[in-house]
Amino acid sequence: MEEKIQKKTEEIIALLEKDPRMIELKALKEKLLADDSFKELLKNYQLAEYKNSKEVQELKKKIFENKDYVRYQQLENELYFLTLEINRHFKELTDHKDCDVA
Repeated sequence: MEEKIQKKTEEIIALLEKDPRMIELKALKEKLLADDSFKELLKNYQLAEYKNSKEVQELKKKIFENKDYVRYQQLENELYFLTLEINRHFKELTDHKDCDVA
């Protein structure tokens, strides 16, 4: 059973690598990381001490004005929930409560 699960896991990973969402996500990540001004915005946001300050809110607004970043976040969320669903199925397959012998 374990070999079969391992094989299917490898198949799922291969399919995910070919998924248009994954391909777009990777392309957007490269594009965003190549944008020095955007990286500076993220850095300033991450280093900010008071997340509720006006300055930080302005930084966050500028970050979310970037359409590529918004799309990246959408794709990341979609793939995250897909991963949760896959993990739920794996848990069902590997949960041996009914098979335990006392």
